[in-house]
Amino acid sequence: MNSELQRKGKAAKEAARTLAKLDTATKDRALAVIADTIMEQEPNILAANDKDIEAGRENGLSEALLDRLLLTAPRLSKIAADVKSIINLPSLLPLYPPPPPFPPPPSGASSPSSMLL
Repeated sequence: MNSELQRKGKAAKEAARTLAKLDTATKDRALAVIADTIMEQEPNILAANDKDIEAGRENGLSEALLDRLLLTAPRLSKIAADVKSIINLPSLLPLYPPPPPFPPPPSGASSPSSMLL
């Protein structure tokens, strides 16, 4: 399980790097597809969530936590609507250009990453 989470985390980081390089119009189209796919897959998402909720009950999760994890058709519609609402937000990318790469350390000096160890 841990290696699966690590693999998914690494894939998410790589995807974030790729997404950061895309123009706003492409990102907006991706958000629209995500929102539409959420709604198209509603029966599958809700069925999977039902299994997760049942497993949570069997493992002793509190009702308050289960309620936070529970997806319903209205909640899923709200999630899709919230994803679409991001499209209408102004892009922050022009405000935050990528930082320049670290310069190489002077000969014999420690690199920034080795100082963390």
